[in-house]
Amino acid sequence: MSLVKLQWQTPDPIVLVVTYDKWKVYRSPTISGTYAEITIAATRPQIYSTIMTYLYDDPVGPLTSYYKVAAYNSVTHAEATPSAAFQGKADGYCTIQDIRDEGYPSTRVTDAQVTRGIAMATATIDRVCRQWFEPRVKTFKLDGRNGQDFHLEVPIIAITDVEVWESEVETDDLFIYNRHLTEGLTAPDDRVNPRISWKTDDVWSQLYAVYGSQQFDRGHRNIAVTGVFGYTELGRGEAAAETYPDSQVPVSFGQTPELIRRAAILLTIQFMFPIASGDGGAFATRGRITGESTRDQSYTMSTPNADDTAYGLTGSVEVDNLLMNFMPPISMGCP
Repeated sequence: MSLVKLQWQTPDPIVLVVTYDKWKVYRSPTISGTYAEITIAATRPQIYSTIMTYLYDDPVGPLTSYYKVAAYNSVTHAEATPSAAFQGKADGYCTIQDIRDEGYPSTRVTDAQVTRGIAMATATIDRVCRQWFEPRVKTFKLDGRNGQDFHLEVPIIAITDVEVWESEVETDDLFIYNRHLTEGLTAPDDRVNPRISWKTDDVWSQLYAVYGSQQFDRGHRNIAVTGVFGYTELGRGEAAAETYPDSQVPVSFGQTPELIRRAAILLTIQFMFPIASGDGGAFATRGRITGESTRDQSYTMSTPNADDTAYGLTGSVEVDNLLMNFMPPISMGCP
């Protein structure tokens, strides 16, 4: 059993939310088998009028399972026709097939070993980079600082709810800085300066009448922000767009950056072997290639020198050089 990550889309959330408020998630061991609900009242995802893409994590899998989702009304208990069957993806920044493609067949390393390596690689990347690289649903309770802008420590994908002193703030009254997904803007890149801000330029009087302030009031854990967060990038062929004009919600949540995926593959190879085998340890401390023989498919590597290990993040020069592109600025304090 392993964590399976699900993602699905609805084409017209504005119409859907008129009748339904929650999603039910169903699972079956086969595509044509019996589907049983795996969500309960407390875990059914909320339906939003601005959200087209939805996420759900199945903590017990297995990965071979099939899923369906159905819109549901938690008051009337009305339920829409379930979706077509689909499958989820494994947890982690790369896949078992990625490792197979690198030349590690199942006769040499089992799926279980690869899965363990992927989990360790993903955890290492998150810890080293102090952020994550896939869409994750989170709620943060943070301290207000009497500012018009409110800075977060993780890139924003989409915001669904904001509360100040437990009073809901309409997201229409806020600027959401996720323009890398809604507008395709990466200079400046909102992922390195994620924030939300009051729209006070031309609606000052209206905001004051509703909220009494155009600042995120000073306090301890008095700001609650719920949404989807993570450092992602649009896939090839995906265009930056909003669910509808000025919604500030992207059509696509993006995906794990290719450089992070490559780093995960290299770290997985390091972690998936037992230490005694020598495969993982040799990878962890490898330097530059100094000799190569194509006929015998072998190569010789030097001992890493000071330049090779300048960053000292993971012990791998190649991985460290990839991850340095994603290191956020050192935080001088929590928002």
